[in-house]
Amino acid sequence: MSAQLVRRWQECVRAGMEATQAAGEANPSLDAERTAAAVIATVQGGVKRCPH
Repeated sequence: MSAQLVRRWQECVRAGMEATQAAGEANPSLDAERTAAAVIATVQGGVKRCPH
């Protein structure tokens, strides 16, 4: 995966987290940037382990 694509995905996940926090649907104390990074890292790990 390209670094640019991963950054874009992370930005989208972060924006989604912030939107759900603003709507009162997610814990406002979560760090949206760190949570987004963790989500993307988890997906990357799953992709790397997936047999082709």
